[in-house]
Amino acid sequence: MTSSPLAGVTVLLMTSSHEATDHRIRDKEGTSLAKAGASVTILGANSYGASDNGIRIIRAPKATARLDRFIRQPWRCGSLASSVRADVIHLHDPELLQIVPWLRLRHRGAKIIYDVHEDFPELVRIRDYLPGFCHTLMPRGVDLIEKGLARWVDAVIAVTPPLARRFRNTCREALYNFPPRRFYGRAQEVSRAPSMRDYDLVHLGTLSVARANFLAETLSIIHRKRPSFTALITGAHGHIVRQLQDLQPPGCTIEGVIPYDQVPLKLGNARIGLDVHPFPTANLRMALPVKVFEYMASGCAVVTSAMPVLTELLDEDARLAGDMSVINGGEPGQYAASVLDMLDRVDRGEEMGERLRIAASERYVWEREAEKMIDLYRRLVNCWG
Repeated sequence: MTSSPLAGVTVLLMTSSHEATDHRIRDKEGTSLAKAGASVTILGANSYGASDNGIRIIRAPKATARLDRFIRQPWRCGSLASSVRADVIHLHDPELLQIVPWLRLRHRGAKIIYDVHEDFPELVRIRDYLPGFCHTLMPRGVDLIEKGLARWVDAVIAVTPPLARRFRNTCREALYNFPPRRFYGRAQEVSRAPSMRDYDLVHLGTLSVARANFLAETLSIIHRKRPSFTALITGAHGHIVRQLQDLQPPGCTIEGVIPYDQVPLKLGNARIGLDVHPFPTANLRMALPVKVFEYMASGCAVVTSAMPVLTELLDEDARLAGDMSVINGGEPGQYAASVLDMLDRVDRGEEMGERLRIAASERYVWEREAEKMIDLYRRLVNCWG
């Protein structure tokens, strides 16, 4: 591959509900495309300012309500996109599929990619803001509409292979959302030795109400058996932060959403990374908990819920088995017991986190996925150089 395989190619990354500075959209895909020589513009909501790597950002107003997001927001974004000449338009939200026919008329000759982040029909099944009958009736309809509209795009990209296989498009690719090499480098720079880390455990990322309750109970069990236990919960949305503060798990520090560049600092200050997905909802069958790989990159031992895609990946590397606890479903007591066992091993000087970091840095890096993305782009625009 040449050093600038996408030289002369103009790319528009569009999102109607994510921040323009979302780390998959800007820090991984946008940055990788720009390094490959493409001229990159991101259209989306933006609260942190423009990129520092030459990527242009067009700010879109945020949707004011859920219905506004799905009905009006795509057309507002489409109107803003009219000012951009693009060889490739890369869509990051299912609601943007409704404007694909219009994009084809407005941007003649442009190739259109649909990037699938989640199993959207199955998410509808668990949304608590929808009436109960919608959980049964809507997923099938949403599935048919999404797949039908996706037939209008030139390629589908998804975050896991099962998600990509949902679609019948001839051109499709799975790009795992692994941390980039600079994340590994930054994590190694700022991470402390296990004995010097302030927290025994960290949980990173969003939580549902039910999972937050499960996590709080797990932490309470650990604290009863190890009174000196300390934990950091970071990256949760405001209502979950308030919920956890009301529960007040002992020995626990609770934070809200943090910028992505602060994640290595937080993870590198904890001995164990925890992921709790104990409830087997259908959307998890095709999901992959990215935080597990961010924990590994930061030299944390890991306790995590089992998911099919994660289990398949981990089974490919026997080195990971002894340094990671994977629990299928489970009760709070099982997670607590695994965390306590891991802490005892860390106290004895075992280097599970370092072994996980080395293994992950060899296999689970975004740049390997970026090569597949750039190859797909080259095929679409026929710029084989």
